[in-house]
Amino acid sequence: MGRTDTLLSLNMNAFLALKRDDVTLVLRNLRFRKLVRLVARNLADVNHYFALEMKLSGPIVAPQTRLANRELTLLNRNDVEALKAQLASLNDEDGKELLARILFYECGFKNCYALKVNGMIACLQWLVYPSENEIIERRFKRRFATLKPKQVMVENSFTFPRYRGLGLMNVICTELLQIAQAQGYVGAICYVIKENINALNQLTQTGFKIRRIIKEYKILGQVWRNW
Repeated sequence: MGRTDTLLSLNMNAFLALKRDDVTLVLRNLRFRKLVRLVARNLADVNHYFALEMKLSGPIVAPQTRLANRELTLLNRNDVEALKAQLASLNDEDGKELLARILFYECGFKNCYALKVNGMIACLQWLVYPSENEIIERRFKRRFATLKPKQVMVENSFTFPRYRGLGLMNVICTELLQIAQAQGYVGAICYVIKENINALNQLTQTGFKIRRIIKEYKILGQVWRNW
């Protein structure tokens, strides 16, 4: 959740497995110095993440929001193309973060929900299901733990700049948890880098509890977490 570093969670092998069009998208939308810094950071780095869990046994109440005319929908291919078209209008950091989410979608995690306001995408977040464990094992096994049969993961929230400060991360997260609960799932997990205090606060307000701190190592583009 929050800040990503892979171009997201992609390790080097996963990055090399991207389709040619996706590699082109990365190269076109990351300025040279940003790309060099990203590569350098992936040569050797250490981060700490909070692993949070939440039981889905009780009522999940979405917070109030001042925004009217909003709807929650699954992202579709037209939405993805619209997101790609917005990359050039964002600053370097926001562009990198949005690009990371697009690549996450292209890796096969298709259960991305968009919170739209007046038809415009304001916020994104994923529900990752146990049925997608094969993708985790193949591309992200050192980044995420595989999910239990009745457990979901919420991941990669992104709010567009003009909609920040409105608490939309809480809104979309609780609505996704309601969806998972209605589908019979009994628990949820997420990961937050320790520097992202805002995301940590919002998730704990939603009902998540910190279970452990995970150390993450990056060496030569490979990622390991001390599960």
